[in-house]
Amino acid sequence: YMTGGTLTNCVVTGCRNFRALYIAPGTATLCRVQRNSLGNGGGLQLAGGTAQGCTISGNAGTPYGVGVYMSSGLLVDSLVTANASSDAYGAGIYMTGGTASNCFVASNSIAAWHQHGGGVYLTGGLLANSTIAGNTVAAGKGSSSSGGVRADGGTVRSCLVRGNIADYGGGIYVNGGVVQNCVSRDNTARQQGGGIYVNAGRVEYGTVASNSVTASVGGGLYQAGGYVTN
Repeated sequence: YMTGGTLTNCVVTGCRNFRALYIAPGTATLCRVQRNSLGNGGGLQLAGGTAQGCTISGNAGTPYGVGVYMSSGLLVDSLVTANASSDAYGAGIYMTGGTASNCFVASNSIAAWHQHGGGVYLTGGLLANSTIAGNTVAAGKGSSSSGGVRADGGTVRSCLVRGNIADYGGGIYVNGGVVQNCVSRDNTARQQGGGIYVNAGRVEYGTVASNSVTASVGGGLYQAGGYVTN
């Protein structure tokens, strides 16, 4: 639990029943947060401060932000991978505020078919200049969304979203906020919106390419509401 100072080149592992690393504020640099099993922010919780060059991997938990839970602060130049949950929102990162930039969020997964955001789930904050790849939300009854990114608020800017899978919005599911200058490609939706599903919010200046659906329509883009402009 950090309220100041600097933590460098440390490994935080094997924690149970509480947050593995909580920063509010302080700075963690080149740290590994791995194989912890907890609640919100199973691996790392940012309520201020900075995590830079960190690896957050192999954590498990429910219900929000298995790898990283962010309400403020900065996550930069970090790898968030192989975090998994049976029932969660945002297996990789759950954001209500703060900034995640230049991160690689990959191979995170949610086993529950009714949940959302295999890679990143935002209700606020900024996700920028990051790659969101190979994340999944389980199939079942056609109600999972956003294998890569789900935005209910906040801003997603200049990100590559690639190779993710969910029922709706394989790459990106937009239910609020703004998605700007992003590339969504090679994603799969089992139902609608292989690349992007827009229910509300705004999509601006994006590229959608080589996405697919397996059972319905909208291989590239499916728009049920909101605004899409280029």
